[in-house]
Amino acid sequence: MVSGLRDAYLESIQEFDQRQMRRLKTAMPVAGVILEERPRRISVAAVSVAAGIESFYRSAFNAILIGTLNRGSSSQQVKGNFGGTPKFFPNMHVQIPIRITYINGFKVLRQILDDHIGSGTIAALLPGIFMSPLSSVLEACNAGQSNPEPLWRRAPRGFIPRCIREIIFGLGLNNLTDFFEESVPTFVATNPLLRNALGSISAGCLAGYFSHLPHVMATLKMLDPKLSFAQHWRSMTNQALLTRLPPHFPKPFAPLAANFLTLFFPLGLVIRTVQIAGSYCILNGITIALSRD
Repeated sequence: MVSGLRDAYLESIQEFDQRQMRRLKTAMPVAGVILEERPRRISVAAVSVAAGIESFYRSAFNAILIGTLNRGSSSQQVKGNFGGTPKFFPNMHVQIPIRITYINGFKVLRQILDDHIGSGTIAALLPGIFMSPLSSVLEACNAGQSNPEPLWRRAPRGFIPRCIREIIFGLGLNNLTDFFEESVPTFVATNPLLRNALGSISAGCLAGYFSHLPHVMATLKMLDPKLSFAQHWRSMTNQALLTRLPPHFPKPFAPLAANFLTLFFPLGLVIRTVQIAGSYCILNGITIALSRD
């Protein structure tokens, strides 16, 4: 009886996912192809080695990015707590095992969902939601100098935009990388590692751009939880008015331009994009290299 209920439940989920995929492919055919990318079989040991190495790369870039956001913030509490000097590799005894579990979660959950439900919206997007709590702990490890709250208390700060960021991160790490890797012409590269590197960089640039604004909002909320998201947004637009617009920019259009810059070119965008592209290269490249026969 339990087995029958499980099978009926999985079948209903499959039907729902297939309906969503049919609608998506009708509206956006390329998006449908990306979401239907099948996962390659991976080794948990290989992913764990890759994630352990990548955790240092990610932590270093997070410190740089947090320093950039703090220097660009008009919040006096954030500036006062942090002082503009990033602390590199904090709480690595927490970060390394959490990062290994987090990256394996993206890879293994995708395989499990693909095996039981099939490739589609659920297998592509759900791992990001499931991994968001672990991501919150990782982000909180780097925010200790700005937010003196205990690690467990500051971790949930900014959780909702972080969920959006993690969905995009997981989609880029898995489906987008596979899609771009398969799209690399053979005259450009035939070596599997080089093709994967090119695919990872392409996916990282897209994922880095589209995930950066949710990342900024989640990070600022973690750095200074007393301010609302609206207040943090005004802080970023005010800073754009002061530092990112030319001195002789027409004043009537300055607020609109500041909001445009904050929305489409947030502070730290290049740093975040380089971080994500590099993380994808390290994670996918080492995993493939160690998994090859």
